[in-house]
Order: sequence, then structure tokens, then C-alpha cells
Amino acid sequence: VCKQPELTWSHARAHAASNSRLASDLHRYAAPDPSLHFGGGQTLGNSYRISGDGGGWGPITEALNVMAEVVKYTHPGGYPDPDNILGPHGTVGRVTESQARVQMVLWSIMPTQLILGEDVTQMSDEYIETVGNEELIAVNQDTPLVGSAKRIVGGDLKFPCKPSNGSNAVCENIWSRPLANGDVALAMVNQGANASITCDQACFAAAGLGGAKKVKVRDMLAHADLAELSPPFALKASVAGEGAVAAFRLTPVK
Repeated sequence: VCKQPELTWSHARAHAASNSRLASDLHRYAAPDPSLHFGGGQTLGNSYRISGDGGGWGPITEALNVMAEVVKYTHPGGYPDPDNILGPHGTVGRVTESQARVQMVLWSIMPTQLILGEDVTQMSDEYIETVGNEELIAVNQDTPLVGSAKRIVGGDLKFPCKPSNGSNAVCENIWSRPLANGDVALAMVNQGANASITCDQACFAAAGLGGAKKVKVRDMLAHADLAELSPPFALKASVAGEGAVAAFRLTPVK
């Protein structure tokens, strides 16, 4: 236990301002606080935890909800950290293969650090394919950072999640992030029952694509080009339930 926390902060600030190649990770300090003359987590370290350890899909879901609020503070060299990408054989926490894929997609789109929380001796071929997806990694590493992800459809998620009044919408999210070349990364997340999720015309506008003449669609999980879209834009995908995702790279045609 540090009995002189002011030294901790001064050292952290000095490190953050230096050209050191040592990466630092802090805990639970994301949002700026002017009353404390605190500029946010990126002023103290390269990444900063925004929740506790992900012991399973429930805690990871809560971390996603927090990320929806704090990802706007993402800064080159300073990223909110919603915990490691878990797997079916982790020691701190475990998730299904599908849920791990949700993490890989959203962690890439946000972007945040891609650190694995899985037993490497028991990694399945499916898990290796998920975390080794070069299209997602390219989105994660896209530079310069022109904007962080935002949740453009849906609100805070729960797990388990039950449809309300016959609608699965309360269990769904759509996230987007602009990329350096003008493309947009898009993710559809489903916590409820198997469903078809649609990014409609309003969703495309929220993603910054409302003015495009056409949009090319790349499925980053299937590694396949889909049919080109024309206005009024609508992209529908079948997304399994209980923690599943679809991921696309959208290219506007001007």
C-alpha cells in the first residue's frame, strides 16, 4: 500500500509525459475532473481500467456499458481498459467462444488494448481464429486515430437478457467508429434471443454515412464482400443470442 499517493501521481504524470517505452496500466481513473486538476486517465498512463476483473460474461457486459460512457476519452497512447479478452479456459474468468468474439470485435473497434485472458495451452482453433483476425486487428491499429467508437443504437445491456414485450431490441447494441481512410467499422451485438439486427437509415446517419451515394460492405468475420448498398441504406444481419456479434467494414462511395 502506498502511503504517499501524491508521489504515485507525480511519478505517473512524469512517465506519461516521457518518451519511455514502458507501458503503464492504471485502475479506475478515466474521466477528467477539473476540481482536482485531473485531465483524465491518459494523463497518467497508457491504459486505465474502467471496471473490476471480468469474471464472466456478466461483468464483461457491465464493462461494455462503462466503455460506452468513457471511450470518448480515448487518446493516442492512453486507452480505457475493459479487461482482457477472455476464453473458455481462463483462470480469472471464462466466456464462450461467441462471447470472446464479441470482445475481440468491440475491443478492436473501440479501440483498446488486445490482451488475452485465456490458457494458451488450451486455445481452440476457433479462439485462435477469433483473436488472430487480421481485419479486426487492422481496425484496432488504424492510424491516425480519427475517432473512438460510439454506441449508436441501444442502451445499457444486461446478461442474461430477456426480450421485452415481444421485442429483442433491449438486448441489442450497434457500435460504430470512423477510420482514417473514411471507412466506418460497425458492430452489432446481441445479448438476447437469436435475432436479425438492422442498421437502418438513421443508424447509417449516426455512423456518419448518411451522405454517401453507395456503401460497400465487408463482413470482417466471414472475410467476404457483401452486396453494395444504395439509399435508403439498411444493413441486416442474423446475430445469434446470449453474447454474439456481427462485424462490418463500410466504405462510402462518393
